[in-house]
Amino acid sequence: MKSESWLIVQLGAALLVLGALSFFVIPAYEKGAWFVMGAIYGAFNAVIGYKFGRSMPQQASNSAPEQQAK
Repeated sequence: MKSESWLIVQLGAALLVLGALSFFVIPAYEKGAWFVMGAIYGAFNAVIGYKFGRSMPQQASNSAPEQQAK
């Protein structure tokens, strides 16, 4: 498995664990817990975007003459 796949699994597991703990444990520092969850969520989105964004086709930067706006 590639390294970005392992990172996706690990970040997803961290989000799952923290989400499950939020049902049973009230954090002493709620703002800190939200910050950590936001950081993990942001990293998760970045890795997903990197992994699947590479396989997306390039946008048409050199369009055909009939496709250009007039």
